[in-house]
Amino acid sequence: MKEHDSEDYLTSLYKKNKKNIIEFVSHLQREVIVHSIIYYNLNKNVISDYKYDILSKKLVFFQKKCEDIEKTKYYYATKGFDGNTGCDLFSKLNNNDTNWLCMIAESVVNSYENDKMCLKK
Repeated sequence: MKEHDSEDYLTSLYKKNKKNIIEFVSHLQREVIVHSIIYYNLNKNVISDYKYDILSKKLVFFQKKCEDIEKTKYYYATKGFDGNTGCDLFSKLNNNDTNWLCMIAESVVNSYENDKMCLKK
């Protein structure tokens, strides 16, 4: 197990972010959902499966730690998320969040592909 994967690391990260835990968990939720959209809906991949697994593990850990989890931005979509797959997260989003997060996902993909092209030059 790598350091950023360990329970000790996640616990220390929790202590650092405890004051802003709702915002921190909302950010993790958004990040997981965006990468799920990229992978499952846009059929692209900008992070490795390993990085997605770490991100998902963080989200699951912090959602369990957050006492006011219902106040997080995307709890309604990530409720019950166990980190195994994000294939159903998109279908749980409301219309406004679907549009917003799809725009973010497309922007991430475009940036990634532009960076890749620049590196080839």
